[in-house]
Amino acid sequence: MLQPFIDTEVWTTAKSLGKNVCPGKDAIGVVFYLHYWDLLGPILTRAVNLIFSTGNMPDEWTEGIIYMIPKSDAQCNEISKWHPITLLNDIYKIVAKL
Repeated sequence: MLQPFIDTEVWTTAKSLGKNVCPGKDAIGVVFYLHYWDLLGPILTRAVNLIFSTGNMPDEWTEGIIYMIPKSDAQCNEISKWHPITLLNDIYKIVAKL
């Protein structure tokens, strides 16, 4: 990272995330961050810049929840009839997309 990120870069990245997706373990969706951006934007931007300058991200931000989703309406008595999805925290998605 040559220069620190500015609020508008973090805002644009947050806005680019899907609005109608399940949030991760923290249960905070991107809509929350966008709605309260005036309050949260500067804080998140400082946090993002700290993460990129130190290389350290809070462990809680990187935790996900794995759900098994059935592949079809058929009997799901075999593992091959399921597929996993991982729900990640939206704050992690913002940092990862930058």
